[in-house]
Amino acid sequence: MKDRHIIYLHGVNGENSKKGMLINAITPKQTPHSPKVTLQNIERDILTDNTIIVGSSRGALLALFLSLKHQLPLIAINPAIEQSAINKGIYGENCDNEIAEISLYVKENIHNLRYDTMLILSKNDEIIDYRNANKLINCEHKVFINEIHRIANFELLVPLINYKITKFINKR
Repeated sequence: MKDRHIIYLHGVNGENSKKGMLINAITPKQTPHSPKVTLQNIERDILTDNTIIVGSSRGALLALFLSLKHQLPLIAINPAIEQSAINKGIYGENCDNEIAEISLYVKENIHNLRYDTMLILSKNDEIIDYRNANKLINCEHKVFINEIHRIANFELLVPLINYKITKFINKR
């Protein structure tokens, strides 16, 4: 069996997040103004067929894209599938268009998502409506938590995430 590596993709303004470190993941540098450049860099420099992707918020949208395109294991945390307007306000028109394009790809291809995906949704999310992601994404494991979008107690999810990662690793 080949070694697996884990990529963690953070959300907007998550550059200093310790989430990736908590799950022993590679946290690639993202290009906030161009999500497409971020995806291209990951595909070129990091991605292999033995990658497990974990993403949070906007990073979960990018992770969904990569998982669908390359059929990779995925843990998506509060995926910001409908966030183009927020991105436009923060990063400008180009980013908004790229996020909209990525989101459209995800929506059009979501039926191809690996069933063993894990989805973690915050029921008190003030940024995204968790019910939309819950309806859109059909997967084996859905976890609902009473948290806000940023998940203040992320460290409490680490054992669950690591358990799922171990299941992914042992499956191959």
